[in-house]
Amino acid sequence: MDSAGAERARNEGYLSKEEFRAWLETALARVAFTHKRWAEAQERYARVAESYPDSAWAPEAVYWRAVAPFASVIS
Repeated sequence: MDSAGAERARNEGYLSKEEFRAWLETALARVAFTHKRWAEAQERYARVAESYPDSAWAPEAVYWRAVAPFASVIS
């Protein structure tokens, strides 16, 4: 949930400690993105991609990290 109480991410089932951390960091990056905090979102997505490269969340982080600069221009 974000600070307004809106659900931004959900995961059901067991995740290892590393996968959970990558998922959590990705969710926090998504919150920053939806609140138009582009630099924070880029930084968080980069951290996921660099810290958890074998995670299931790394490809998503790479994609959204690349999208964030363009989103900041068009919004």
